[in-house]
Amino acid sequence: MAEFAEKYRKLNPFVQNSVGENVIWGSDDNDFCDVESINEGPFNRLLSDIELVATDSKTRARFLVGAAGSGKSHLFARLRRKLRTGQFTFVSNPPTSTGHIRRFVLSKVISGMKKPVMSPRGPLAYSQLQRMVYSLLQPRLRNKHLNVSQIHERWKKISRATCVENM
Repeated sequence: MAEFAEKYRKLNPFVQNSVGENVIWGSDDNDFCDVESINEGPFNRLLSDIELVATDSKTRARFLVGAAGSGKSHLFARLRRKLRTGQFTFVSNPPTSTGHIRRFVLSKVISGMKKPVMSPRGPLAYSQLQRMVYSLLQPRLRNKHLNVSQIHERWKKISRATCVENM
């Protein structure tokens, strides 16, 4: 029986491709094996929620709960690759002790915000956190027509010493 299972194991695209954080945050779509019909319902509900956020500008949090191997991480990776422009935080296996949950979730939020922003062409030169800061700065700039990438390019040219002097 073990020999039979081993022989057909390579026919399952997910055996060698568990969805770890390297795959979730990765930019190489070749590393990500996807079958869109798997978890299609939850995926479409999440997309609808995100569209709702885009229209009413209210923040929401969604929790995916399920048994190990049920596709939660895979679903998150698919959503991130599909949208490319959202702000993403991945929190896996949170502690069950209430005293540790806040610190754990905060560390995951910060970790996720350090990851690069994805574009249709791959990862951009700035993180999700930088994009958020640039978006907050945008209305205060003299030239309000700069997009986030242009702000990033201008920001890179400012030395740390200049930033410290102007504080």
